[in-house]
Amino acid sequence: MSTISNTSGTPVQLQISSARALVSVLQSIRSRAGTKQQICSLLAGSDGLTFRWEEDAKGMQAAVFLRPEVFTKFFCEDPRRVVGLSLSVLMDTLAVFCSSAGELEIRYPGKDMELLLEARERLGGGAEISSYARIRTQEPPAMRELGDYWEEPSSYFLGPGQLFKEVVEDLEWSGGSVRLRMQRQPPELAFRSAAGGGATGNGTLRVGLPVAAFHCAGAEADHVYPLKRLQAAFANLP
Repeated sequence: MSTISNTSGTPVQLQISSARALVSVLQSIRSRAGTKQQICSLLAGSDGLTFRWEEDAKGMQAAVFLRPEVFTKFFCEDPRRVVGLSLSVLMDTLAVFCSSAGELEIRYPGKDMELLLEARERLGGGAEISSYARIRTQEPPAMRELGDYWEEPSSYFLGPGQLFKEVVEDLEWSGGSVRLRMQRQPPELAFRSAAGGGATGNGTLRVGLPVAAFHCAGAEADHVYPLKRLQAAFANLP
């Protein structure tokens, strides 16, 4: 990563080697239950770039933080800037740049406070292809820090996203709710789902996690979640 020489006076100037990689990262916070009007907040500061999204009902929040080292060039003046963007429009626009072999440059703000994207691809014989786009920004949605929604002591677990995605997919057969249970000793995480109505079948999956990636505030923690909520939370994990 290097620092851009800010000759244009634009407060935010970034370059990333692959638009495709950025699309893959943003896909992880795109809710399965989201709509075309899904609005995310873009927070840009000297410490990096953050994309944050929160469900209207405040029941789910997702965020992606990109350090300056992720970019081939990075310039972002403090204080931190916060803008609102349509997540679907942003991803659709980035998809246009995925076919380009050139680096993607991102600048903010444009003349009308828009987000500017540009890529140049050099061809043989001195020819060059230049792709350019402007994305309208809007007032960022009011959003609280995720930690404000719970009180200590809290329980948490960390693990491979693909593993949790597969667990939820395996429990889809019931179509009902899923019970999540954590146990302190021995450290254990269990997802349980039972078929509703007159059905008698049930399924239980347990995943043992390393102690460093698992904390249960009490002897055990137990909560029931709607299956659709878990699907929305885990569907796009990388």
